[in-house]
Amino acid sequence: MLHCGIVGLPLSGKSTVFNVITRAGAEVKPYAGGKTDPNKAVVEVPDKRFDFLADFHKPKKVTPAQVEFVDLAGLSRGAGKGEGLGNSFLSFVADADALIQVIRCFTNKSVEHPEGSIDPLRDWDIIENEMIFRDLAVIENRLGRLKAKKKLSPDEETEKKLLDLCFEYLLEEKPLRSMELKPEEWRLLRGFSFVTSKPEVILLNLDDSQ
Repeated sequence: MLHCGIVGLPLSGKSTVFNVITRAGAEVKPYAGGKTDPNKAVVEVPDKRFDFLADFHKPKKVTPAQVEFVDLAGLSRGAGKGEGLGNSFLSFVADADALIQVIRCFTNKSVEHPEGSIDPLRDWDIIENEMIFRDLAVIENRLGRLKAKKKLSPDEETEKKLLDLCFEYLLEEKPLRSMELKPEEWRLLRGFSFVTSKPEVILLNLDDSQ
């Protein structure tokens, strides 16, 4: 089953998007009081080809493809460095197969933006940078352990060179998903669950007048 994480700043409308996709009826309000448990719901993927084959063959049991959507706590500045709910938030993101980043474009005087104004590009930049900080920290931790060894195996040498390359790429504020790597290099990185390597969809949350 594919796991898709819904991410964004607080009050960006993530839970509303989650409810629209899943019809789960999750409570729509800011994560408060240190709450870190995300909303979760499983949705069957509509597929006319699957429906046709099921109707044609009439098996005793059918199992359509499913996607689990996870509505994560709002990300804030410093999350990539473990501040606030950062560690908990980014651990959930690391477990996801793909991400939907919700960017607030609507205005609502009763729900003030946590940054004080509506600026979609700034909000996107905050989210991307926090995820980059998280991946940089993971690489630094691993490289530190490798450097502490007296001698590296050939596989570890290969790993170190690749991580050094990824580290420099992230320092340029570019997500790993845009990096051109060979299939075997991606396989080597898979175990790190880099959040910036995951496929991402940007969803602009507009109001009715837009």
